[in-house]
Amino acid sequence: MDFSKFNTDELYNQFINAQPYSHLVIDNFIDPDYLTSLLQEIKGYKQIMDEDYQKNGDEHELQTKKIGLSDTERMGPIARHFFEQSQSPEMIAFLEKITGIPDVLPDPMLYGGGIHRTTTGGKLGIHADFNIHPYTGKNRRINILLYLNEDWKPEYNGELELWQSDMSKCVKSISPIFNRAVILRITDNALHGHPIPWQGHDNTPRLSIALYYYTDDRPEEEKSEPHMAIWKMC
Repeated sequence: MDFSKFNTDELYNQFINAQPYSHLVIDNFIDPDYLTSLLQEIKGYKQIMDEDYQKNGDEHELQTKKIGLSDTERMGPIARHFFEQSQSPEMIAFLEKITGIPDVLPDPMLYGGGIHRTTTGGKLGIHADFNIHPYTGKNRRINILLYLNEDWKPEYNGELELWQSDMSKCVKSISPIFNRAVILRITDNALHGHPIPWQGHDNTPRLSIALYYYTDDRPEEEKSEPHMAIWKMC
Protein backbone atom coordinates (compact mmCIF):
# COMPACT_ATOMS: atom_id res chain seq x y z
CA MET A 1 0.00 0.00 0.00
CA ASP A 2 1.35 3.39 -1.03
CA PHE A 3 0.41 6.24 1.31
CA SER A 4 2.78 8.81 -0.17
CA LYS A 5 -0.01 10.24 -2.35
CA PHE A 6 -1.91 11.46 0.71
CA ASN A 7 -1.47 14.80 2.46
CA THR A 8 -1.46 13.50 6.02
CA ASP A 9 -1.61 16.97 7.61
CA GLU A 10 -4.76 17.78 5.66
CA LEU A 11 -6.30 14.42 6.51
CA TYR A 12 -5.51 14.92 10.20
CA ASN A 13 -7.30 18.28 10.20
CA GLN A 14 -10.32 16.74 8.50
CA PHE A 15 -10.33 13.86 10.96
CA ILE A 16 -10.24 15.86 14.19
CA ASN A 17 -12.81 18.42 12.96
CA ALA A 18 -15.32 15.94 11.52
CA GLN A 19 -18.83 15.64 12.93
CA PRO A 20 -20.49 13.93 14.76
CA TYR A 21 -17.12 12.46 15.81
CA SER A 22 -13.65 12.10 14.32
CA HIS A 23 -13.71 10.27 11.01
CA LEU A 24 -12.46 10.38 7.44
CA VAL A 25 -13.84 9.34 4.08
CA ILE A 26 -11.08 8.60 1.56
CA ASP A 27 -11.88 7.62 -2.01
CA ASN A 28 -9.45 5.65 -4.20
CA PHE A 29 -7.79 4.40 -1.05
CA ILE A 30 -5.58 1.76 -2.65
CA ASP A 31 -4.55 0.76 -6.17
CA PRO A 32 -7.82 0.00 -8.01
CA ASP A 33 -6.37 -2.84 -10.10
CA TYR A 34 -5.10 -4.54 -6.95
CA LEU A 35 -8.46 -4.07 -5.24
CA THR A 36 -10.29 -5.47 -8.28
CA SER A 37 -8.13 -8.59 -8.11
CA LEU A 38 -8.83 -8.87 -4.39
CA LEU A 39 -12.56 -8.49 -5.01
CA GLN A 40 -12.57 -11.28 -7.59
CA GLU A 41 -10.87 -13.56 -5.09
CA ILE A 42 -13.35 -12.60 -2.35
CA LYS A 43 -16.29 -13.42 -4.60
CA GLY A 44 -14.95 -16.97 -4.65
CA TYR A 45 -15.46 -17.25 -0.87
CA LYS A 46 -19.26 -17.29 -1.21
CA GLN A 47 -19.64 -20.99 -0.45
CA ILE A 48 -17.54 -21.07 2.71
CA MET A 49 -19.12 -17.85 4.00
CA ASP A 50 -22.62 -19.18 3.32
CA GLU A 51 -21.73 -22.39 5.15
CA ASP A 52 -20.52 -20.39 8.14
CA TYR A 53 -23.75 -18.43 8.20
CA GLN A 54 -25.84 -21.59 8.06
CA LYS A 55 -23.94 -22.89 11.10
CA ASN A 56 -23.94 -19.70 13.16
CA GLY A 57 -26.88 -17.58 11.98
CA ASP A 58 -27.25 -13.96 13.05
CA GLU A 59 -25.26 -12.70 16.03
CA HIS A 60 -28.03 -10.31 17.07
CA GLU A 61 -31.50 -9.34 15.87
CA LEU A 62 -30.13 -5.94 14.83
CA GLN A 63 -27.28 -7.51 12.85
CA THR A 64 -28.87 -9.70 10.22
CA LYS A 65 -27.62 -11.61 7.18
CA LYS A 66 -24.10 -10.35 7.78
CA ILE A 67 -21.42 -12.99 7.25
CA GLY A 68 -17.79 -12.56 8.27
CA LEU A 69 -14.55 -14.29 7.37
CA SER A 70 -11.52 -13.49 9.52
CA ASP A 71 -9.44 -16.67 9.24
CA THR A 72 -6.70 -15.83 6.74
CA GLU A 73 -5.84 -19.54 6.43
CA ARG A 74 -9.14 -19.95 4.59
CA MET A 75 -8.41 -17.05 2.22
CA GLY A 76 -6.53 -16.87 -1.05
CA PRO A 77 -3.08 -15.34 -1.62
CA ILE A 78 -4.26 -11.84 -2.52
CA ALA A 79 -6.40 -11.52 0.60
CA ARG A 80 -3.61 -12.89 2.80
CA HIS A 81 -1.23 -10.35 1.28
CA PHE A 82 -3.73 -7.54 1.83
CA PHE A 83 -4.20 -8.34 5.51
CA GLU A 84 -0.45 -8.63 6.00
CA GLN A 85 -0.04 -5.16 4.49
CA SER A 86 -2.83 -3.80 6.70
CA GLN A 87 -0.60 -4.60 9.70
CA SER A 88 2.59 -3.19 8.20
CA PRO A 89 4.69 -0.42 9.77
CA GLU A 90 3.68 1.82 6.85
CA MET A 91 -0.03 1.39 7.58
CA ILE A 92 0.50 1.97 11.30
CA ALA A 93 2.54 5.14 10.69
CA PHE A 94 -0.13 6.44 8.31
CA LEU A 95 -2.88 5.87 10.85
CA GLU A 96 -0.91 7.52 13.63
CA LYS A 97 -0.33 10.61 11.48
CA ILE A 98 -3.92 11.08 10.30
CA THR A 99 -5.58 10.36 13.66
CA GLY A 100 -3.03 11.74 16.11
CA ILE A 101 -3.30 8.50 18.10
CA PRO A 102 0.15 7.21 19.11
CA ASP A 103 1.41 3.67 19.53
CA VAL A 104 -1.25 2.05 17.36
CA LEU A 105 -1.35 -1.75 17.27
CA PRO A 106 -2.88 -4.04 14.61
CA ASP A 107 -4.89 -7.15 15.44
CA PRO A 108 -3.41 -10.25 13.73
CA MET A 109 -6.48 -12.20 14.92
CA LEU A 110 -8.82 -9.92 12.93
CA TYR A 111 -11.29 -10.39 15.78
CA GLY A 112 -14.70 -9.22 14.51
CA GLY A 113 -13.06 -7.89 11.37
CA GLY A 114 -11.88 -9.31 8.07
CA ILE A 115 -14.24 -9.70 5.12
CA HIS A 116 -17.91 -8.83 5.64
CA ARG A 117 -20.71 -9.87 3.30
CA THR A 118 -24.34 -8.77 3.75
CA THR A 119 -27.05 -10.33 1.60
CA THR A 120 -30.47 -9.02 0.53
CA GLY A 121 -32.51 -7.86 3.51
CA GLY A 122 -29.49 -7.67 5.81
CA LYS A 123 -28.79 -4.71 8.05
CA LEU A 124 -26.54 -3.50 10.84
CA GLY A 125 -28.33 -1.53 13.55
CA ILE A 126 -26.87 1.66 14.98
CA HIS A 127 -24.40 0.76 17.71
CA ALA A 128 -21.20 1.56 19.55
CA ASP A 129 -18.47 -1.01 18.99
CA PHE A 130 -16.92 -3.22 21.66
CA ASN A 131 -14.24 -1.26 23.47
CA ILE A 132 -11.78 -3.90 24.73
CA HIS A 133 -10.38 -6.81 22.75
CA PRO A 134 -11.68 -9.90 24.57
CA TYR A 135 -8.45 -11.87 24.11
CA THR A 136 -5.64 -9.29 24.24
CA GLY A 137 -7.23 -6.72 26.56
CA LYS A 138 -6.17 -3.90 24.22
CA ASN A 139 -8.27 -0.77 23.72
CA ARG A 140 -10.07 -0.52 20.39
CA ARG A 141 -9.34 2.91 18.91
CA ILE A 142 -9.68 2.93 15.10
CA ASN A 143 -11.84 1.22 12.46
CA ILE A 144 -11.08 1.16 8.76
CA LEU A 145 -14.01 0.10 6.59
CA LEU A 146 -13.04 -0.46 2.95
CA TYR A 147 -15.96 -0.92 0.56
CA LEU A 148 -15.91 -3.25 -2.43
CA ASN A 149 -19.23 -2.51 -4.16
CA GLU A 150 -18.39 -1.85 -7.82
CA ASP A 151 -21.91 -1.23 -9.11
CA TRP A 152 -23.59 0.25 -6.06
CA LYS A 153 -26.88 2.04 -6.70
CA PRO A 154 -28.81 4.25 -4.24
CA GLU A 155 -31.78 1.88 -4.38
CA TYR A 156 -29.57 -0.85 -2.88
CA ASN A 157 -29.35 1.14 0.39
CA GLY A 158 -26.48 0.06 2.66
CA GLU A 159 -25.18 3.55 3.39
CA LEU A 160 -23.07 3.82 6.54
CA GLU A 161 -24.81 6.20 8.95
CA LEU A 162 -23.02 8.22 11.64
CA TRP A 163 -25.31 9.35 14.46
CA GLN A 164 -25.25 11.91 17.25
CA SER A 165 -24.34 10.42 20.62
CA ASP A 166 -27.84 11.19 21.95
CA MET A 167 -29.43 9.43 18.93
CA SER A 168 -31.27 12.64 18.03
CA LYS A 169 -30.31 12.45 14.36
CA CYS A 170 -28.16 10.89 11.66
CA VAL A 171 -25.45 13.44 10.90
CA LYS A 172 -23.80 11.75 7.94
CA SER A 173 -24.71 9.06 5.42
CA ILE A 174 -21.85 7.52 3.43
CA SER A 175 -22.38 5.50 0.25
CA PRO A 176 -20.45 2.17 0.30
CA ILE A 177 -18.82 2.57 -3.10
CA PHE A 178 -15.84 0.65 -4.45
CA ASN A 179 -12.44 1.65 -3.01
CA ARG A 180 -13.92 4.08 -0.49
CA ALA A 181 -12.36 3.85 2.97
CA VAL A 182 -14.05 5.19 6.07
CA ILE A 183 -11.81 5.65 9.10
CA LEU A 184 -13.54 6.05 12.47
CA ARG A 185 -12.25 6.98 15.90
CA ILE A 186 -13.84 4.39 18.19
CA THR A 187 -15.35 5.50 21.49
CA ASP A 188 -18.65 4.73 23.20
CA ASN A 189 -20.06 7.80 21.40
CA ALA A 190 -19.04 6.68 17.91
CA LEU A 191 -22.50 5.44 16.88
CA HIS A 192 -22.75 3.95 13.41
CA GLY A 193 -24.36 1.23 11.31
CA HIS A 194 -26.42 0.65 8.15
CA PRO A 195 -29.92 0.18 9.55
CA ILE A 196 -31.84 0.31 6.27
CA PRO A 197 -31.89 -3.25 4.87
CA TRP A 198 -29.66 -3.96 1.89
CA GLN A 199 -31.66 -4.35 -1.31
CA GLY A 200 -29.03 -5.49 -3.77
CA HIS A 201 -30.01 -8.45 -5.90
CA ASP A 202 -29.30 -11.94 -4.60
CA ASN A 203 -26.07 -12.02 -6.59
CA THR A 204 -25.08 -8.51 -5.44
CA PRO A 205 -24.14 -8.63 -1.75
CA ARG A 206 -22.81 -5.67 0.20
CA LEU A 207 -19.08 -6.35 0.52
CA SER A 208 -16.55 -4.66 2.75
CA ILE A 209 -13.31 -5.21 4.61
CA ALA A 210 -13.10 -4.24 8.28
CA LEU A 211 -9.79 -3.51 10.00
CA TYR A 212 -9.60 -2.67 13.70
CA TYR A 213 -6.65 -1.10 15.50
CA TYR A 214 -5.81 -0.84 19.18
CA THR A 215 -3.62 0.78 21.81
CA ASP A 216 -2.46 -0.39 25.23
CA ASP A 217 -4.31 2.46 26.95
CA ARG A 218 -6.66 5.31 26.06
CA PRO A 219 -7.51 8.80 27.40
CA GLU A 220 -9.29 8.79 30.76
CA GLU A 221 -12.35 10.55 29.33
CA GLU A 222 -12.86 7.70 26.86
CA LYS A 223 -12.63 4.86 29.36
CA SER A 224 -15.55 2.66 30.37
CA GLU A 225 -16.06 -0.85 31.64
CA PRO A 226 -15.36 -3.54 29.03
CA HIS A 227 -18.39 -4.20 26.85
CA MET A 228 -19.39 -5.77 23.58
CA ALA A 229 -21.46 -3.87 21.00
CA ILE A 230 -24.01 -1.48 22.51
CA TRP A 231 -27.07 -1.56 20.26
CA LYS A 232 -29.21 1.57 19.91
CA MET A 233 -31.76 0.99 17.15
CA CYS A 234 -32.54 -1.15 14.12
